[in-house]
Amino acid sequence: MSGIPFNTCLEIGCGTGKNTLWLTEQAKQVTAEVIDKESSLTKSFDEVYIYLKEDREMIKVYLKDISYIESLRDYVKVKTAAKQIVTYQKISYLEQKLPEGKFVRIHRSFIIPLDKVLSFTHLL
Repeated sequence: MSGIPFNTCLEIGCGTGKNTLWLTEQAKQVTAEVIDKESSLTKSFDEVYIYLKEDREMIKVYLKDISYIESLRDYVKVKTAAKQIVTYQKISYLEQKLPEGKFVRIHRSFIIPLDKVLSFTHLL
């Protein structure tokens, strides 16, 4: 391959034979990946989920079902209406993986979904 940037190769049609075919297939793959990423970003919040490992089982948890997340040192407890999952994970790592604007860390040990907050006060 030459030192010409990939986008430039596509614009000017550089390469012949199987290199051209390779560039075309590469362009299709990159385009498909971009479309997949864009469609995953536009998923509604009801469809977004994470996998948590409990014991030796991966459990699918929809973010809309989470009531709260509690830190238990190196473990976190994820509470939903149907179940409670305890997984080996730091709360700070899980906090980074959750979508901004949907969850808030209210204490060093708790994360809650904003849509489940009914009221709050500044008084203790």
